[in-house]
Amino acid sequence: MYFEKNLQQLGLTEKEAKVYLANLELGIDSVQNIAKKAGVKRATTYVIIEELKMKGLIFEKPTSKGKLYIAENPEKLKNILKEREKILSETIPFLRAIYNSEKGKPQIQVYEGLEAMKHVYLDTIWKSKTEILFFSSIKKIYEKMPELLEEWLKGIKDSKITNQITREFINPDVEDIKYGKRLVKISRTQQVRVLPKNFPLRFVGSDCVIFEDKFMIISYEQKLFTTVIQSQTIADSMRALYEFAWQFATPIEKFH
Repeated sequence: MYFEKNLQQLGLTEKEAKVYLANLELGIDSVQNIAKKAGVKRATTYVIIEELKMKGLIFEKPTSKGKLYIAENPEKLKNILKEREKILSETIPFLRAIYNSEKGKPQIQVYEGLEAMKHVYLDTIWKSKTEILFFSSIKKIYEKMPELLEEWLKGIKDSKITNQITREFINPDVEDIKYGKRLVKISRTQQVRVLPKNFPLRFVGSDCVIFEDKFMIISYEQKLFTTVIQSQTIADSMRALYEFAWQFATPIEKFH
């Protein structure tokens, strides 16, 4: 049947489509009648109905004569399409990011949105095999997504970042200093220094991270963008700049 094919294209199996259409035509009815109408074995129909219930396409109505089943309004099918679109929209940025670029040229990956950024921050960086170097604007992160910092601190406290050595520059703001003290308190492998107030490398609307052969920039202004540049030359150049600035920053332990 034509409609069965359409339902299969939306993600239903052949038998799910048959059972749903049968229930839709019959209205409220028993498994026995639905199975007969659909041309599907009764035992199989029970299983399929449970699957359709999970998808929100059929619901159960207990009666004095036993359980009866009602097909949901066909408008509910739009929910399946919306869910697929949501999954696709969340997946495309990652697929685009791993798309091969010209060999020898720095690979630039751009992620848009909070979930994509959290993936890079909490999954990719945690797996770094080298020291991680941060230029951070803690105040801005707390304004935009405080849960990210709490997840990061919890990961360190729970030893998810096993012996991971990090160094971090923060701004001389109250929020930044409070965070820095919490960070060094829960981990001996975390070093934090505070940049001078008039230092030219102070970060306000973005964060930068250097790890492995990557240099990452996170912009918090207006739309949230995470840009990852993969290039050993660029990463090493940024490390040299980091080491230079490190000499002028004050260890967090000196702040009371």
